[in-house]
Amino acid sequence: MKNILKIAFLTVLVAGLLFMIGCGTKTEPPKQDTTVKTDSVTEERNADLEATKPAVVEEKVVDVSKEDLLKELTSMEKAWSADLHKIIIKSDDLLDKWEGGEMSYNQYIMENYKIKLEFDEFYNNAETVYKEKDFANILKDEPLYKNKLIQGKQLRETVKDFYDIVYEGKKDATGKIYDVSGDKYKELYNDKMVKQYNNYYRMLR
Repeated sequence: MKNILKIAFLTVLVAGLLFMIGCGTKTEPPKQDTTVKTDSVTEERNADLEATKPAVVEEKVVDVSKEDLLKELTSMEKAWSADLHKIIIKSDDLLDKWEGGEMSYNQYIMENYKIKLEFDEFYNNAETVYKEKDFANILKDEPLYKNKLIQGKQLRETVKDFYDIVYEGKKDATGKIYDVSGDKYKELYNDKMVKQYNNYYRMLR
């Protein structure tokens, strides 16, 4: 009988201890993600493009003998800007990976150089055609060229300028080499590859 009472007492004691331990243990609420989520470069670019409507451009042809050439350049610029934009989106995606901590700055610069080489080939091909057709000289007095189509060339030159600064050591107006490390690089990218690029690209869409 005494053994039965001891066992019952121990059972009650253990159960009580377990209950007390359970009551004394606080269940931590799930931690909230306090990370501030920023838009990707592509999202920022698209928002900027939609924020400003392109200006209405006069398309009256001054010299009818140049109408076919204007149509040809219009078609080419549409194709060129589409091809260039695909390259730019690749560049944006790569920048997002760096900013997201998926790669180091050095890894990013090396990977982005491959995109530069792709751009160089595209740029050289477009420039060859542009010079062979003599667009700049023949169409210089046409409103459609002066106010719209020329921005295709300016678009390509803006991207080239960016890559020349980053990889070729191009200097600023004072003769100093640009600082392209860390936040300075991101500022340059935002200025050249987003803002300036968008100003020209929106006119050609």
